[in-house]
Amino acid sequence: MADERSSLRVVAEAYFETLGQDLKKSTIRGHETTLYALRAEVGDDIQPRNITVRHIDAVSLTLKKTNGKRAMNNHQSRLVQFFTWCQDRRIVPLSHNPMKGRKARKFMDPERFMLQVAEFPALLRAAPTPRDRGVIATGLLLLLRASEIRTLRIKDLDLINGTMNVKVWKTNKRSRMSIPVELDRELRRWLTQYTQQIDGPLKPTYYLFPGRKMVPLPSARGANGQFVKGYDMEEVLAPSKPIGVMEDCVKPALKALGYEINERRPWDEQKRLRELAKQRRAAGQDVTKRGPKPRLRDVDDEDEEESGNRKGIHVLRRSGARAMFDALRAEGHDGALQRVREMLHHSSVKMTELYLGVSLEQELLDQVIRGKRMFPQIELDDTGTTENVDGVVALRRA
Repeated sequence: MADERSSLRVVAEAYFETLGQDLKKSTIRGHETTLYALRAEVGDDIQPRNITVRHIDAVSLTLKKTNGKRAMNNHQSRLVQFFTWCQDRRIVPLSHNPMKGRKARKFMDPERFMLQVAEFPALLRAAPTPRDRGVIATGLLLLLRASEIRTLRIKDLDLINGTMNVKVWKTNKRSRMSIPVELDRELRRWLTQYTQQIDGPLKPTYYLFPGRKMVPLPSARGANGQFVKGYDMEEVLAPSKPIGVMEDCVKPALKALGYEINERRPWDEQKRLRELAKQRRAAGQDVTKRGPKPRLRDVDDEDEEESGNRKGIHVLRRSGARAMFDALRAEGHDGALQRVREMLHHSSVKMTELYLGVSLEQELLDQVIRGKRMFPQIELDDTGTTENVDGVVALRRA
């Protein structure tokens, strides 16, 4: 157990152990990245009580080189949480807080990339394979995350009752979601083709949208049964293997619709970068899995999520959610945003508002003002003065 005499390394390990009781692994990795940057700046042997404002300034300066404002706010929030945890356990005095007075940086949320509902049919038609079409349909119509679609199995699908049993990894809970008619049709089409492609029945443990593998062609073996030199390979479905990169199911279809897409680095380029990282690591430079990594983007870019190389499942999820919200509002449903929130598995309506780029207050204000008279009792004439209407005294500037 860490105490006030413990080094930063020992305290950090105890902190991560505490986080592991309540948070998911991906969230903990974010905290590890932030504290790794702190440890790289001040060293592992320093005691948390000796970390000063100057140390935090130095860490922030290092992180700013590779992070935008949104990511910097996340790093700052994690450091605040860490030192608060230290104070609660008397690892540092209650009066010691090097994060005191630091405020989150304000910035304007960029407009999120979304498809129009009229583009949905064309996107489905542009899918390069039947499997990818099923992935796109599921993302648009069930509003699922990439991790949720990737881990769906045949046993999770119940077309008789029209439901899908989805594992929501962000909350580590199961959700039984209803399947709309359009998705039912798409899934039945895909399952028929799935069965034909693997030439056999679908087992309950098979992935609903499987990955692929390379296998030798029948002609690869000679008369003696041994593989011949330079034999050819073909790509087939691997039912027991999940899809590797979910974005690759969506990018070709988006590109076919005319949207700009940045391709992934070629294999030889990825190999070169790995070798470079290996050399830097051998030289003792700051290259680790959980350390702050430089990103190939402009550091002033405020939103890398929807840049060309990140367009993927989230585009489907956000586009489908916004289309659902607009449809419910058009039908007069007052709880439209709440219903979309439940579909997205968000913890609050505010989160859903930010995700869709809408505001309930703004929506209500638009209904009151747009296309209507703001002051029915007065009327503005061509000269810019007001006429007396129904006995109301005209308003004039002196």
